[in-house]
Amino acid sequence: IWVASRTDGAVVRIDLDTLAMRRIAVGADPTALAVAGGSVWVANALDSTVTRLDAANGRVLARAIALQFQPARIAADARSVWVTGTLADKVSRIDPRTNAVDVTVPVGDGPLGIAIADGAVWVADGNDGTVTKLDPISGAKRATIRTGADPDALVAADGLVWVTTHAP
Repeated sequence: IWVASRTDGAVVRIDLDTLAMRRIAVGADPTALAVAGGSVWVANALDSTVTRLDAANGRVLARAIALQFQPARIAADARSVWVTGTLADKVSRIDPRTNAVDVTVPVGDGPLGIAIADGAVWVADGNDGTVTKLDPISGAKRATIRTGADPDALVAADGLVWVTTHAP
């Protein structure tokens, strides 16, 4: 189990067999994490970075992958890592081969939740009542879907996207 500890700039790895805990320093204010392709990706809000850890042993593989904005949420698969910038109204793609941002694109107002599934990146635009569907490689906008309320989180799998909303 991986837990972000926002107060001390670390993540905690809990071994399910022994319940032993190990703290791993990441960045300032880790707000979200995602696991994919043998890595744990940690979004650090206060220093606008992402840290990459080896999921097997917690070793830091890349520290301080720079973003143009403070990250809010993060999603990953074996080919890419996507991070939302709520205040910047943008999302960025990190290439796991280079550990660097290679695409940054504008989306709706206040992107928060993000998921990668079924050949697309799905972004919950928390302030304008939309979900944006992006191409997972280029970041090109494929669709904007109105939700009727302001979405804040989503999950996508098996051809379905589930969205939670809050009243505008």
